[in-house]
This record gives sequence, structure tokens and C-alpha cells, in this order.
Amino acid sequence: MVWSDDSKAIFFAAQTDGSIPIYSVPAKGGTITKIFGSDNGVNDFDMQGDKIVYALTETKNPWEIFVLNLKDLPAGQKGKSPTQLTKLNEGG
Repeated sequence: MVWSDDSKAIFFAAQTDGSIPIYSVPAKGGTITKIFGSDNGVNDFDMQGDKIVYALTETKNPWEIFVLNLKDLPAGQKGKSPTQLTKLNEGG
């Protein structure tokens, strides 16, 4: 788990339905919100400001590193796609 910079939320990964998404919950308690993830798994992540950097594994593309800006995820909307930082599994 990782605290937000303002200590108002806790971000964590949890296994559910065969995937491992990232969630957030207010530090004072309340509704758990799924930030992202489905049909894949977050192996590890960290946060700095509004950005989450994470290692994502999928059957077709294991262990790649992505960054997601939380500002791109307005409440109740999908927002922009994360940026893939590595391409370790591409043939070349």
C-alpha cells in the first residue's frame, strides 16, 4: 500500500476475479474506488504526486512498466490511457 502525498488516501493492489487492480480508499475510511485494472495484474507500484508507476503483467505481455497520471482520471470517467515506459517483450 502507498499513502497519497497529502495523506488523504491509501492506494493498494488486491486480487479479485483473476486480476490485480489498484484501488484507493480515503484514509478516514469510506468507499473503496477501483483506479484501474481488469484482466491483468499489477505486480508492484509506487506513487509520486499524481503519478502511479507500476509493473503490469498480462498473458500476452508480461512485466512491462507503465505510468498513469491520476489527473487524467476524472471522477466517474475512464480518463486517458497509461503510458507504457518499457517494451521488454516485443520481438525485434
